[in-house]
Amino acid sequence: SRGGGGRDGGGGHGEDGPPDATEFFRIPRHQALVYRLSGDYNPLHVDPSLSDIIGAGDSAASRDGNNGEGGGLEKGATRLPILHGLCTLGYAVRFVLRHVEEGRHSNRGKEYSEVRCVSCRFAGPVRVGDRIKISVWKRGRGGSTNYGSNSATYYFQVHNADTGILVVGGGIVEFQGLQSSL
Repeated sequence: SRGGGGRDGGGGHGEDGPPDATEFFRIPRHQALVYRLSGDYNPLHVDPSLSDIIGAGDSAASRDGNNGEGGGLEKGATRLPILHGLCTLGYAVRFVLRHVEEGRHSNRGKEYSEVRCVSCRFAGPVRVGDRIKISVWKRGRGGSTNYGSNSATYYFQVHNADTGILVVGGGIVEFQGLQSSL
């Protein structure tokens, strides 16, 4: 159910305490157009008037006429397209992978050889021009994964940093295959 479990309805998997890493990203105005190249041609992602039909509401960037790029929209513009949910997930997983990579360099060459699982719950829309906040928690090797002691689990959440609304909750990335390059 919506809002059930965990902080902010995030799922309650491992998002307790302060995150191990947090970063903010501004979604470029052209991002939904570029992501369409993946084959998702839903007009919702290019026609902002469709958000009224589905009741997606405004984002701070839409209300302020700020597209995060320093131009392109006139001040007072009221609508911007909704970003593909999988594109938002891509931002989050890329940040988790970068966080793991940074840890690998401080861990004497050890690395996880493969991503075994990615899951999340999409909780709200992100519009182009919005600023998102991605938070990541590592929950150790072996943890609650199905892949044994040679694994690690990272949890993540994504909030719209302009509105504070949770947009992706209960995010999990599981890695298997801790290998040593020594």
